[in-house]
Amino acid sequence: MDFEKSANYAVEELTKGSNFQIKVVSYDEAHFGNAEVSLTSSQNLRIRFLLDKGEKWSEIGRTDDEWFSFNDVLDVLGIIFSPNETEFIDWVGEISKFIKIHFYKFESAFEDRNYMVTHKKLKELARQRMLK
Repeated sequence: MDFEKSANYAVEELTKGSNFQIKVVSYDEAHFGNAEVSLTSSQNLRIRFLLDKGEKWSEIGRTDDEWFSFNDVLDVLGIIFSPNETEFIDWVGEISKFIKIHFYKFESAFEDRNYMVTHKKLKELARQRMLK
C-alpha cells in the first residue's frame, strides 16, 4: 500500500462520518522519509502528524492561530495517553482513534468561548519548559 493510501486509512476515524478533511499528505523518501499528514475540521480545529529524520510528533491548533504540541494539549485537558505504536502510520492511526474518542474535549478547548484560557495554559506550559 502506498503512503497516501496508508495515511488515508490511518486517519479514517477522523474523516469518515465526521467533519475532518485531509489537507496534506506528503512523504519524501529523499529526505530521510520525512512525512506529514494534516487535517482540518469544520469546527476550526486542525491536527497534523509529522515525521522528520525519524522523530515523530503531533500538533493541534485552531485554523486561525498557532500550532501546539499534542502532549501539551493533553496536559491542559488532564488526559493521560501514550501511544504504543512505533511505525509512523500506525502511530497516526492510534492517535486518530484516541482523538475521535475524546473529540468533544479537544473541540471544547479550542472553541471561541474557551480558547483564551486554553491558549494561556498552553503558553504557560511552554514557558515552564523553557525555564527547566
